[in-house]
Amino acid sequence: MNPSINKNTAQTLDNNDDGWITVATAGTPNKPNKFVTPSPKRKNERKNIVETASLPRNHFSLLEHETRSSFSSSSSKSTQEGLLLDLIPTDVMSRGILSFLGPQELLSLGACSKQTKSLCDQGFLWKTRFQQDFCWNSRSAVSEEGWKFAYQIFQGGLQNSMRCFHNRSTCVEDVLGVGLDFTVNPKKKTVDYISLSQDLLSQTAFDRDHIRNDAFENKLKLFLPLYFTREHFQRALPRIQRTIVKLCPEKKTTKFSPYMILDVFPKIVNTFVVLLSDQGVSASQKSFDGLIRIHRLFLALAQQYPVIQKQAAQRLEAFVNNEKNRLKYNCPSLGSILPLLMIVDESVFSWANIRGKYLLEMFDRCVIWVCKEYPHLAKAPKTETTEQEDDRITCTREAVYVSLRLTMFHVFFNKVCCKGTVLDRALSCDAFFMEPKKSAKQTVYKQEEISSNTLFDYILEEAAQNSTPTQSTADESSSQLSSEDSMGEDHGMVKSVLKHSVVSFADFRDQVNTILTMNSWKRFFHFVGLKGPQSKSEMASLLRMHVHNSLRKKYHKKGMDFSRVHASGTSSILAKGQKYSVAADLKRVVFTDVWKFKGGSKYLDATCLVYEGKKRVDTIDYSNILGCDGAIVHSGDQMEAQQGTHTITIDLEKLPSSVTTCIFVISAWADATLADIVSPSIAFRDDDAPQDAAPLCKYNLDNHDKISHLTSVIMCKLYRLPGGKKWHVLAIGDSHRGSAGKYGPIYKAAAELL
Repeated sequence: MNPSINKNTAQTLDNNDDGWITVATAGTPNKPNKFVTPSPKRKNERKNIVETASLPRNHFSLLEHETRSSFSSSSSKSTQEGLLLDLIPTDVMSRGILSFLGPQELLSLGACSKQTKSLCDQGFLWKTRFQQDFCWNSRSAVSEEGWKFAYQIFQGGLQNSMRCFHNRSTCVEDVLGVGLDFTVNPKKKTVDYISLSQDLLSQTAFDRDHIRNDAFENKLKLFLPLYFTREHFQRALPRIQRTIVKLCPEKKTTKFSPYMILDVFPKIVNTFVVLLSDQGVSASQKSFDGLIRIHRLFLALAQQYPVIQKQAAQRLEAFVNNEKNRLKYNCPSLGSILPLLMIVDESVFSWANIRGKYLLEMFDRCVIWVCKEYPHLAKAPKTETTEQEDDRITCTREAVYVSLRLTMFHVFFNKVCCKGTVLDRALSCDAFFMEPKKSAKQTVYKQEEISSNTLFDYILEEAAQNSTPTQSTADESSSQLSSEDSMGEDHGMVKSVLKHSVVSFADFRDQVNTILTMNSWKRFFHFVGLKGPQSKSEMASLLRMHVHNSLRKKYHKKGMDFSRVHASGTSSILAKGQKYSVAADLKRVVFTDVWKFKGGSKYLDATCLVYEGKKRVDTIDYSNILGCDGAIVHSGDQMEAQQGTHTITIDLEKLPSSVTTCIFVISAWADATLADIVSPSIAFRDDDAPQDAAPLCKYNLDNHDKISHLTSVIMCKLYRLPGGKKWHVLAIGDSHRGSAGKYGPIYKAAAELL
């Protein structure tokens, strides 16, 4: 062995080479480099040492990164002195030596230096190996840089996860991304919500074939390319810029600015999280992959335009350092803040730096929504009775549950997907998508230690900064929080999920379930990393203080008519999962279920479950069409050619005063499942409103994945508080088992919503 060759380098190349010329790294300054000639024993060997089939499927994607790390740690000195590859003619290397190397040897040699990487990444090398190992006819030309990635995804069996749902082209043949829908705020004329399709779409399908609906018939207004490789990203960048410009109509320009990214991507992320929190989208593998891909694109744009990383850090610092920067005037959308953590290095800024000030502002802004649901809570005296405190604690938690879930999800995502630097996160995302899903081993970081601070500590700090008197905390003798009190059941502290870098889908699904079932203030504060108030009196005192803060900040006014808040309705994107009070003069409501089917008749039954408190008193369906002495009427099956309709009408004035809740369910009948039903749509309307009036809630079941073995969906809940007259609507959308005539699983699931 030539002594001038680095030991690890020589060993690796010797083990992997086929007996031809081995490239040596530069040796000591006093000793010239030589080329290692093949030994007589191996001189006549001319076979490819490593066959493609010998590469583990879940190893290929990380091989190059691991090999590079090995070389950089063991031969950094010799690498710095350079390789003498320039002594070998390029044609000899490319057409001669490299043509005899297999995929693993190319990756190993390419990890030696920039020069070898450039040589080993040549498209014709990988195209040749691709054509030898795989049978595939590309629909369009593959770029020179695309063949290596094509080999990787085909060798790993990942090609089907990177295809357009319409024309089946892959990301190496075409620009691949997603279609998106968005809504514009009618007053501010700005885009408020941006919803992404969960199906991959090609630029050709969108532009040439004019595909404007995804596989589930969701409407698509724009096309946004995603990140798959650096080469794909550069091809897609002009289209990404144009799409971002169209999502900033308030800028009134067609010229792209990197700062627009910070306006658009937080809205994309927040829309997803709100829909997930409201159960407008399910915690499916498809939605999870979509979130990680958007995070990866956000990271790629941050690397492409470093100025937005700096700007994001500055916005976070300003938010924390001065209350004026947290007011609605300077920060109109609180939801635009937390997604900025996705592109800021952890050492620069993290959730722990912002949580106290963020939660204070969040609770201040929530007051108006609490009072919209429960106007009597706008009065916040210095002291309250135990019953009043219980009412304030319970009603507030019920009114702001979406905001709590949204915050918890951001905290969870920040802890498990936003560790280290932006580059660390990008590499983790790339590794995640190059791992076959069945053998994915990604895990998450442990939950950080809980801070001993409470919101009262941040309030006192805020008071010191702004010279604003704060309300005194509750008496130490007040009753301690327990699992039986009105703050909600505490089923134990939030479990730490797993240990390392990128979260797996199983962990994601488990954590989303934890977030969606959170029903305790204590558990919420623990989840976000704060100690939180330690008694009911402290919690009630804290909530009263936020009412005063909201008044001081002019988020609401004394004597305000809270029923007029968002009286015109909210974004159609958020229809599923929305919760709100209905008009005080509401008299009759109609629940309509329309579906289509193929082949023989398939039924999607509509059912109304009636409750007095937690006691179920009636079940109205196709076989029991009258309920509550005629106050509820079911239409029965109304079938046409390949389509069916059910209507349930409720006369609220005729309902007994003891009835507090009506839960509406749809279910597939007999042997059918939800997957057998084509394009079901559900609407819940005020029967006396004009025909063009917005429904109380309306959405398409296909907005979330239909799981083949599930047969029912709890769609929405119409309810009023015991003894109250005002009705509220909550859109739910939870899939379950059971069906009309087999109500056991449905009854059990519905009981948990009471």
